[in-house]
Amino acid sequence: MRGLILAAGRGSRLGALTDAAPKCTIIVNGRSLLDRQLQSMRLAGLNEIGAVTGYMSQEISHRFDWTVSNPRWDKTNIAGSLYCADQILSTSTTVISYGDIFYPTSAVKSLMQSSADIALIYDPNWLTLWEARFSDPYSDAENFQFGDSQPLSKFDGSGIQKSHHRMLGKIGGRASRSDHIDGQYIGLFRITAQGWMAIKSCIAEATGMESINSLDMTSLFNMLIENGLQISAIPLEGIWGEVDRPEDIKLYEELYKDIPNF
Repeated sequence: MRGLILAAGRGSRLGALTDAAPKCTIIVNGRSLLDRQLQSMRLAGLNEIGAVTGYMSQEISHRFDWTVSNPRWDKTNIAGSLYCADQILSTSTTVISYGDIFYPTSAVKSLMQSSADIALIYDPNWLTLWEARFSDPYSDAENFQFGDSQPLSKFDGSGIQKSHHRMLGKIGGRASRSDHIDGQYIGLFRITAQGWMAIKSCIAEATGMESINSLDMTSLFNMLIENGLQISAIPLEGIWGEVDRPEDIKLYEELYKDIPNF
């Protein structure tokens, strides 16, 4: 099983902070997002980690076991960057991370242990973080709803049944206060080679492969669901964050100042 970091973007909303290096090099509490991603993946047991690079790739390429380039990084969305790794995704199960997030090792392990062909990590307690990040948390919240009536479950060591993961029914598109929101996707997911083949087939049949460059990941996930593919949603245990704006860096340093190596 491999790790893959989608690190092609600049992060224009971060302004001068990304003038000389990609977004994944942003420092939060003394360590870059990239350092934190690599640590979480390696501690989980992923020993081969690559990246899709683009903007200022020379600043980060040496950090990975292999890289593939997205030469049109400034004209494609994140699903387009993902497709640049087609050869890798077609041959192995891969845990994939956005380049602008941090997350615990436990989240990576949860994905590695999943039996689903397509699985993602979501934050069931999203509203607390969104209220801290935005004056109106619904200004950035996306639809996220389960499609099954009951959670899938497993038994822990004491014989107690525990909720483990559920199947998504809807994801993506701006949510409103009247919508029921079961969580928020964090930008960390896993695809088997079989799952990737199914994804490519679905895209080709639904919209044509040329459309992948314009898709964001939640739109892609939702299209897969609408075409009958199952996506397993695994709840996050631990803290995480997404860095879109300079204000996010300040917030995480305040929220997590006692956990310098989260």
